[in-house]
Amino acid sequence: GSLVGEPQALCEVYHLAMRAFGPKPLQDAPGEYAELCAKRLSALRLVDPEEAQVFADFMAHHRIAEAVPQAPASAAQPDP
Repeated sequence: GSLVGEPQALCEVYHLAMRAFGPKPLQDAPGEYAELCAKRLSALRLVDPEEAQVFADFMAHHRIAEAVPQAPASAAQPDP
């Protein structure tokens, strides 16, 4: 089933996905890891504000941005 609208389940999935990056995620895949962290933080804020603050502190300690910049829509489409 879909996890849309299920922030607690999303938190668990994001947590497991973070663990799957291995012991050096910020060295091996910093952009992808940061994006996953930002998504987990967003879900945590909906279900557990205290845990969200702990996780935000973890992100700040590791200098992981809370929001991942999005590429402009024009950059996603090739020129004709």
